Amino acid sequence: MLAIMDIRELRTLALAAETGSLQTTAQRAGLTPGAVHHHLKMLEAEFGAPVYEAGRAGLELTALGKLLLPFAQRILAQHEAASAAVRDWREGGRGMVRVGAGPSFASHLLPALIKRYRRKHRGVEVFAETGSSDLVDRLRAGSLDLIFHMPAELLESPDLELAARWRAPARFIANRRCQQIGVEPLFGPEDNPFPWMSEMIDLKKERNFFETRVIEYQSGGALSWE
Repeated sequence: MLAIMDIRELRTLALAAETGSLQTTAQRAGLTPGAVHHHLKMLEAEFGAPVYEAGRAGLELTALGKLLLPFAQRILAQHEAASAAVRDWREGGRGMVRVGAGPSFASHLLPALIKRYRRKHRGVEVFAETGSSDLVDRLRAGSLDLIFHMPAELLESPDLELAARWRAPARFIANRRCQQIGVEPLFGPEDNPFPWMSEMIDLKKERNFFETRVIEYQSGGALSWE
């Protein structure tokens, strides 16, 4: 019986109860008075009894109309909430995103990307997980929404969508290696894409005062004074 009820008919009933006038209800709903009358008559046909009547102050709900009104209001509120949630989902305004990446990417590059994303989409929760060979399987299983991964076979997977692609900074790495072995760089000046990596690689393994003292004590203890 409720299966053929239309959301527009419920909205018309709620507006009619609020305004007490077919004319005002029509203006608020963007309908003609005839369309408002038709919506209310459809409800009456659905339930087999009148939902409104002419009163002294204008349109008044009958006992059936008053019984239906709170249900109609709750349905309309839920409908509006669902519509708002779908709009936010389409616009990326609210929701949750589960991101997967390898250990190095997740440690050094992903935090900056997530920070920029959250700045633009404050209503979206971002959960980052690390992994390696299992990332693709977790993406297919639905436990991850997107992954940052570089295997070439992903380009040929019909069940996965390639959202973005970036070029590996091979030129900078090649130039750096040439410099280390005393050869002229192969390419022109290239910006360092991995400043954090340079800090790790360039850090000289120099002994501090305490390390030197420990080694001296160990060496001294091993000496024979006889």
